[in-house]
Amino acid sequence: DDAGHGRGSGTAGDGMGCSAALEACETVANMKMCLLMLDLDGADGMLVDLCGAVFGLMEELGVVNGAVNGAINDEVGDRDDASDLQRRKNHRAMDDGYIIRVWDALLGIVSSLVGEADYISQGLLDMVLGHLAPSSMFGGHDSREGGMASLFAKALLRESREALQPSVQRFIRQVMDGETPAGSDLVGNASQLILRVHEASPQMMLPVMPSIVSSLEDGRLGDARRAEILDLLCSMFCESGTAKGMAASGSNMVLRGLTSGVSDDGGTNIMAAEYPELLEGILHRMKDQSAQVRKVAFKHVHGIVDSLSGVAERKRVVQYVGELLCHVDERSRAMAVVQFSSVMATSPE
Repeated sequence: DDAGHGRGSGTAGDGMGCSAALEACETVANMKMCLLMLDLDGADGMLVDLCGAVFGLMEELGVVNGAVNGAINDEVGDRDDASDLQRRKNHRAMDDGYIIRVWDALLGIVSSLVGEADYISQGLLDMVLGHLAPSSMFGGHDSREGGMASLFAKALLRESREALQPSVQRFIRQVMDGETPAGSDLVGNASQLILRVHEASPQMMLPVMPSIVSSLEDGRLGDARRAEILDLLCSMFCESGTAKGMAASGSNMVLRGLTSGVSDDGGTNIMAAEYPELLEGILHRMKDQSAQVRKVAFKHVHGIVDSLSGVAERKRVVQYVGELLCHVDERSRAMAVVQFSSVMATSPE
């Protein structure tokens, strides 16, 4: 906490308290001394408290980082003194390096503890997922998509995937079945949360995909719910091929540095490669008995084509849409014409 407040003072890592705190965190992370905490009574509660403090610090560092970058950007138009502007840019670079070191140290500590914990409590799971969830699910908490706390939650999911995966998958299965997991504060529509989990670690979602896809055939859910599930699946499929789940863009050096080199797929659509049945399941929804479901399937055609790197896969989608140009339903034919023309105009190959 001292390290976070030290950055807010405007110093560039020259405070003895800040430097000592950071070095202590790095030592603990490197030597994994934090694991001793798991042998103490009440370790589960302490782990939740620690994660809460870390996420709070990340939010604070995100504010400081944004303020420093904003101040520097303002100076570009306000000052003609090149040397003074360069000094301020150097100051920002020192702040950026400091924040990245804090991030690395704390991620090492928390991921080590989560990886060695006897079990993942619902409180800890809510703590992680709550920083990905839309505010409507978590008591008004704003995850500030793309902010440092949100990015830290995504990074933790990736670093501790093996430890968190069973609990996350159980949570997703429950919310997809309309249940509220016992003891969870996360309530409401979970589609955006599931999409953000997928952005962080697509592989974590693969084992639950068959059950989600099979729900599209469940007439008991109603057309509106099936359309909602299909929209989620299509969004996940498209995201799998864009390699942007963790990436941060723009002029913010810190966020770019923290999210560089984190893509799992290198441009390959993981869902298409690991679970090809998903693409077929989506395509079949274009012939669904429900017009509401068909409309959702057609809406994502262009995004699906763009997310696929293989020419054969892309042609498969276009061919399927082309066959629907003769569909018996007039609205389906109209949607097929629009999507077919749009895809052919931008991807004639």
